[in-house]
Amino acid sequence: MPNTVSFNNTKYQLPVLRTTQDGKEISYLPWSKRMTTIFCTAGVYDSTIVSCAIPTATADRAIWDVVNYQALQLIKLAVKNSDLPYVHSSDVAAVAWDNLQDAYNDSAVQNCTVLIESLVCIKKTQKEK
Repeated sequence: MPNTVSFNNTKYQLPVLRTTQDGKEISYLPWSKRMTTIFCTAGVYDSTIVSCAIPTATADRAIWDVVNYQALQLIKLAVKNSDLPYVHSSDVAAVAWDNLQDAYNDSAVQNCTVLIESLVCIKKTQKEK
């Protein structure tokens, strides 16, 4: 049964990251794509997953804390117990996300995909300026 969580009156059906019996990744890339879509829809992607920068101003920090908590909970709810060690010790969603990526990122295809996404984000950011 899939995990379901609600944020801002929207219900999300979370995909669960799966591994094989021998611990090898079989679905990290599609899982991460679906999770990125959920992060964007929930409004937590840019301020927590993309940026590790923690605001110093008290008001901004309070807002960031809530958004970071939401993103971190989405990640924790979408992994199996065997993957919790990668995310459990982190208080910052971006660090938890990076830990999972590092744990599963052993293929050249995933490396290329991440690089292409980074280039698209850079290009998009340049157009916005």
